Amino acid sequence: MKEKPRKHPKNNREEKPKDIKGNRFTRFVKKHKISIIAVVSSLFLALGIIVAAYWPKGEIDLGIPKEGKPKKVTKQEEPKYEMPLSGVKVTNENLTKRRPFAVSIENSPEARPQSSLNMADIVYETVAEGGITRFLAFYQQNEPNEIGPVRSARTYFLDWVMPYDAVFVHAGGSEAALNLIRSLGIKEIDDLKGDKAFWRDNSRYAPHNDYTNYSKIKNVALKKGFDLDYNVAGYSFKDDLKKEERLEAQTINVSFSSASYNVSWQYNKERNLYNRLIAGTPHLDRVTDKQIMAKNIVVQEVLQFPSSTAEQHSKKTVGSGNATIFLDGQAVKAIWKKADRKSPTRFYDAAGNEIKFNRGQTWFEVITQFGSVKAG
Repeated sequence: MKEKPRKHPKNNREEKPKDIKGNRFTRFVKKHKISIIAVVSSLFLALGIIVAAYWPKGEIDLGIPKEGKPKKVTKQEEPKYEMPLSGVKVTNENLTKRRPFAVSIENSPEARPQSSLNMADIVYETVAEGGITRFLAFYQQNEPNEIGPVRSARTYFLDWVMPYDAVFVHAGGSEAALNLIRSLGIKEIDDLKGDKAFWRDNSRYAPHNDYTNYSKIKNVALKKGFDLDYNVAGYSFKDDLKKEERLEAQTINVSFSSASYNVSWQYNKERNLYNRLIAGTPHLDRVTDKQIMAKNIVVQEVLQFPSSTAEQHSKKTVGSGNATIFLDGQAVKAIWKKADRKSPTRFYDAAGNEIKFNRGQTWFEVITQFGSVKAG
């Protein structure tokens, strides 16, 4: 049975049951009122400090267009420094003063596709021996993570290395070339001398699997004490012709020896570039799997003669001779001149003016009296 409320003896009022829990909480609050207020105030103060510290400075952009207030656009720096070997304009002036690295790269069928020929500023291509062509690729602006396959040195390569005082990267070489490298004081990095800038790719078999990269070359060059700052003597450059002034189509066929080493360049008017084919198929890059393209094709004619060393032949790369320059879809007859081994090769038109290249990669196709070039 539920107990009835009792009446107070004095005023005859009903007595309510006591709320024990509520009374304890009320007594606690009353007893610690000042402390509780202090704690709560401190928490609010700390929260305010945190919000103030991390709150975005200035006006908050919620992405809502404001009437009469244009959106702020960050102005990008205009490239104004010209790379001496490619003419490409860059924003970092220090790039134009880097000593180039010249890498000897193989071109036998087993070495294809090669790595990072498309990232070189300039590339030389010529017959080494047995009709097999070889490349000498110069890297100044770009820093490829894989270059190769790396092969040996030849004496005429030094005539192209010395004008730029480049670091010559190779894997051994003919006895004559190695002797000249030492006597001429050429800066070199040689795999066969144990320089730690190379690795072997097990997916290919030797000797077609020797690779390097820009970073490894740079590290070894610094350990050898090579100064990597250098004022390179470059070429003269111009802007591309306007699209309406370019030719519709042009194909350049360069014959070095046999069909396996013959090269074609097909002109792309839209992009003002030449697409490279070798042995009748697009010449691809191993890293990107994209076709190699160039802005300028220089076919330089040199005399080949019997070598006085153990090399199969020598080339007359000092002096003068005929050349054809292909750019903007046009063919320009030219004369090349090179005063001595240390001087750069210059190209002049019929009026005696130095020819200006388009900005971008240039390929020097160095053919002998046993080669030929046809364009149409």
